[in-house]
Amino acid sequence: MGFAAIRGQERALHDLFFAWQQDRIPNAYLFTGPEGCGKRTTALVLARRLNCLTAQPDTWEPCEHCGACQKILHETHPDVWLVEPEKQLLRIGQIRDLQRMTRFPPKEGRRRIVILDQIERMNQEAANAFLKLLEEPPPNNLFILCASGLGQIMPTILSRCQRVPFAPLRREELTHWLVQQHALPPEQAFLLAGLAEGSPGKALLLHAHLSDEQRRALLTALPTLHRVPTGATTALEIAERLNKESEHLALYLDLLRSWLRDLLLIREIGWDMQRLIHLDLQTHLQEHAQMLSTPALFRAVHAIDQCEAALRRNTAPLLTLEHLFLTLGGMG
Repeated sequence: MGFAAIRGQERALHDLFFAWQQDRIPNAYLFTGPEGCGKRTTALVLARRLNCLTAQPDTWEPCEHCGACQKILHETHPDVWLVEPEKQLLRIGQIRDLQRMTRFPPKEGRRRIVILDQIERMNQEAANAFLKLLEEPPPNNLFILCASGLGQIMPTILSRCQRVPFAPLRREELTHWLVQQHALPPEQAFLLAGLAEGSPGKALLLHAHLSDEQRRALLTALPTLHRVPTGATTALEIAERLNKESEHLALYLDLLRSWLRDLLLIREIGWDMQRLIHLDLQTHLQEHAQMLSTPALFRAVHAIDQCEAALRRNTAPLLTLEHLFLTLGGMG
């Protein structure tokens, strides 16, 4: 899959093509945008093009068939590295490994490509060490940093990277892609496109790991959290159930946010059928919207954000989830 298969990122691809065409590839790129919108895929296609053995000098697409392209596709190329968080964080040991290894020239390729995924999860010690690497970049190395947001990245790191923004797809575009490329029914594709917030990767992740039955079971239980005295019991039961889904817990937290978003839309602008996500649960949405004020909904979103931050710090997950759902139940 080359650049032509990357959907909805015309601006990003144009910026990369222009830099390549002018032979002005920087030492470091920063790809920013929602998770699953194609940043990592684009980085790997760029790695193949920069190291392709048979592509013509004026051809933007990698050949995908030469030894270099095949090794990168199969993640065996010695000069293309993917660095990912370990236990939620990019750590100093990983950066020290980069400092040590990038002193040497590439083994096979024209250029070594180092892709650092979720750079916003780099801790302070690692960020300081990585900054030194950017300040004195070793020759024939290209660092591609991928981030969902900029808030937690050191400004001095940002200033040393050329930023390439990636945009979410419009809901209609993503729906069409899911129907055409993955043969999903239009109704299911439209729902997934709304839940995924324009991210093809997230839409496929939701399709694989969050069934419609699981979605309905969680969301239809939310209005019952406010009932006395059974709401507390329901909260603990939901927390226990989600604790068993630890690998994909982020999907469930995003699902909660999407429900609260629908409730906010209903309270503020009414029933906008093109903007609402959970159209099949109108009765439950109406019931829940009458229970919560707009300020309470914003507090609920904040509670989910706090829960997610606590889980990233490896706080006891069951206790954290119990606290979240008891808090949500107390907002009615």
